[in-house]
Amino acid sequence: MKVLLLYAKVGNGHLKAAESVKEALEKLDDVQVVYEDGLEYSSALTNKLIVKGYASVTRRAPRLWGTMYKRSDKAEFNTIGEVNKMVNKALTIRLKKMIRITNPDIIISTHPFVSHMCAYLKKKGKVRGNIVSIMTDYGIHNMWLEGNEYIDRLMVATSEMKQDCIRKYGVPESKIMVTGIPVSERFSLEYDKEELRKEFNLDENKKTLLFFAGGGLGLGKSEKIFEDLLKTNYDFQLIAVTGRNEKQKMRFENIASTSGKNITILGYTNKVPELMAISDFVITKPGGLTSTECLAMCKPMVIINPIPGQEEQNANYFINNGTAIRTYKNEPIEHVLDIAMYNEQRVKQMVEMCKVIGKPNSTKTIVDEVIKIYNEGK
Repeated sequence: MKVLLLYAKVGNGHLKAAESVKEALEKLDDVQVVYEDGLEYSSALTNKLIVKGYASVTRRAPRLWGTMYKRSDKAEFNTIGEVNKMVNKALTIRLKKMIRITNPDIIISTHPFVSHMCAYLKKKGKVRGNIVSIMTDYGIHNMWLEGNEYIDRLMVATSEMKQDCIRKYGVPESKIMVTGIPVSERFSLEYDKEELRKEFNLDENKKTLLFFAGGGLGLGKSEKIFEDLLKTNYDFQLIAVTGRNEKQKMRFENIASTSGKNITILGYTNKVPELMAISDFVITKPGGLTSTECLAMCKPMVIINPIPGQEEQNANYFINNGTAIRTYKNEPIEHVLDIAMYNEQRVKQMVEMCKVIGKPNSTKTIVDEVIKIYNEGK
């Protein structure tokens, strides 16, 4: 079986989801995986506009992005006219050539625009294999479903999303499978917490907060939240992960140097599962992948500054299902820390709800379904 696995470097979630599926597929016998950035095969301008444009708008004008997100979910906004047909034809020329050369049995996409391009090519008879589209958020949007009649399977995170696909968008139930969002198997492993606490100089008798300060949050907002946390009188220890932003890491280190709390500042790290394992709460934006990783490890979330649009949908889902609490603008950080630090019953319930709605075996479920689709098509 030859699988063409397509992702896009728009945010980090689409890429991480694809990496998890790739990791699982490559462990199987008689499976060849071709792994490509689908947007690289559109056009240089389109790729730049989508990747750079998304990052710029969500960071500098999040309300504008929220408005665009809502309006683009309306049917009249997404009507495929002659202009859209011409755009699709132009953008898929390079992708069509790559698919012809690769000749895959199954195409898997983790980005809506890439799924749309593949669906267009199948409509035109340029794709012979099955197309699987993996949704990487906890709410449905029309951009994921454009051309869905030519997509063979839609993998969604929740049963609510499945029902939305059926009721709101008219997608046949047979095409939809509730799998969860794929995450690395490392988030299902057991870790030696005692050794990890020693490694990161943590006190086992204190609550540990894990703060993801990157993820498009913005330097100023990250600093404000970090400073507010350190100004409180709560007796906790904190690990802040700033990612590849060295400037942000240095600013955080300067802030932490005046605090009496046990603070660890990390830049980019490949030890996220280990850090979650020794943490009591995760403070994060509600991106689809990070949130899914928290669910897989049964870690309650403190949600901060969701981007209007898909992250708001994600936040609502987690709050409604009791796995997260949220900070709001101009609200003291103490309001959520009171729960995280002292409300043991509430925290216990949040952990239990993570077990209820989390799907730690999502990647295996997806891979098993892909193999099933392939075998049925033989």
